[in-house]
Amino acid sequence: MGAYQSLVLATSGLVAYWPLNETSGTTANELVAGRNGTYTGTVTLGAAGSVKGEGTGVTFAQNAYVAVPTNAALHPGDTISIECWTKRDQIVTGGVWQCFYDPAANEGNFGFQSSNQLMIRKDSVAFVTQSTASYTDITNWHHYVFTKNGATWAIYIDGVAIALTDVGNQTLVASSADLKLLADSAGNESVVGTSQCYALYNVALSAATVQAHYVRGTTLQTSRDPWGMNGFFGT
Repeated sequence: MGAYQSLVLATSGLVAYWPLNETSGTTANELVAGRNGTYTGTVTLGAAGSVKGEGTGVTFAQNAYVAVPTNAALHPGDTISIECWTKRDQIVTGGVWQCFYDPAANEGNFGFQSSNQLMIRKDSVAFVTQSTASYTDITNWHHYVFTKNGATWAIYIDGVAIALTDVGNQTLVASSADLKLLADSAGNESVVGTSQCYALYNVALSAATVQAHYVRGTTLQTSRDPWGMNGFFGT
């Protein structure tokens, strides 16, 4: 187990963690409670990853996602965090959004909207917030975190909270729908690119926790390294 995975699994409020590091088969393993998913659509397993010590990632084409059977724990409602490492292969075009999480109407929709602004939205109702800037990088990996706890929310890129335009609070309502990771409820608005280390929480992660995860994910570490030999003993 890598140092990043160990940190995530020890984080308070974690309800599901999919490493997305499979190199064969169709199962996306979940490490908290065995809520495994199925790779659906055109995916490439064993793609180059980014998170230090955590192996490979998975590349998702348009309309590809991980299908996960419904479970109440996977629908935290209005107190929620979504965390994922992604290198997009294309920006949003033609009005087709890219969603990290969007199970059903009235639940949270977290992702990129049509102008490539990051957003939190109550699906089928209204925006809660969106970034003041558009993000169009398709060259580099980034660590994305979305959090909401009632009338408090934040979006982080690479461990840093980004500037947001607050549109007005909406209460996210949990559903009983099946989950599609990295796509909307219909499986159409997928995050096109390579993703890794997808985590779902029933708490709003603090800024300090988000920063700690980002640092751990970008730093090769090991508990067996008393002499500073990380370059030789990766996790």
